Amino acid sequence: MWRFIAFGLCVLCAGPLVGEGFSQDIPERRTGFTFLLLPANARDEALGATGVATVGSAAAIMYNPAGLAYVERLDASYTYADWYEPSRNHVTNIAAGTSKGGTFGLSVQNYNVGRGTDSDLNSYAISSAWSANIADHVTLGAALKWIRQDYGDRSESAFAFDLGAYFATESGNAAFGLGARNLSFGVLGEPEYIAVPKQVRAGVLIDLVSTMGLEPFPHHVDLAIDMVRPFYPTGRNGLNVGVEYTHVTTIGAGNSLAISLRGGQKSSVPMVFGGGLEFRTAGGRGISLDYANRDLSRSMSDQRIHVFSVALNL
Repeated sequence: MWRFIAFGLCVLCAGPLVGEGFSQDIPERRTGFTFLLLPANARDEALGATGVATVGSAAAIMYNPAGLAYVERLDASYTYADWYEPSRNHVTNIAAGTSKGGTFGLSVQNYNVGRGTDSDLNSYAISSAWSANIADHVTLGAALKWIRQDYGDRSESAFAFDLGAYFATESGNAAFGLGARNLSFGVLGEPEYIAVPKQVRAGVLIDLVSTMGLEPFPHHVDLAIDMVRPFYPTGRNGLNVGVEYTHVTTIGAGNSLAISLRGGQKSSVPMVFGGGLEFRTAGGRGISLDYANRDLSRSMSDQRIHVFSVALNL
């Protein structure tokens, strides 16, 4: 029962807010703050820009805050992504679980076009998030964010928030996520002209090896699928798909090293690929390094983007 209540609440809250944001005259508005849609984590980017059903790290703040509930201790991550030259995107996340109050997280994103260009642009987004278990295998989460863009001679800012829900099956073979991103209160300065890029996502993460009844250790194969519904003028409905293969090797007394290979497809975008390394101690502490590579040839550029992430679990 709780699982249906959780997802129902998320849908009921997200729907009216998204609709309200677009009740004005859409053709006369432009989409602003688009840096919020840039790659924020190398693993999720390598999986075709999925992420609404992945959990257990501070990076969940950027995709589905409900996933923070599975952070049991202190988790921190940093992501660097080069975009259209010379722009750069930086994302820092930190989350900490508490015994009774759920999990709290903080995220800082900075997107900089670089000095000396025709459009000197510096953008920021600061998010505070919270998530908690409301029943067995069911979590809810929310994040409040402040967004700002500086154009040198002028600036724009806005407040927005994200909502998320997450449900894992009792067997642990599959997980489902639902998230609404960038639900805005309105833009300060030119509210009639700028639209924050809102999105609703529904996704699933399936452990294919366990689903087939095979022993997952040391081999893991995960399938991630996200359905994306944008609510801004330039957005298109999409289906993002990614596959991850991980081999886990035991090192010493309970320590482990995981090596992952990933590939994915985002709607209307060439295939993306990547990989990662994760080392964990017997006590559960660890460090991970991830990488993703994507071709921008369909976006009027022959450039490839590179996304790097490093994460610490303490």
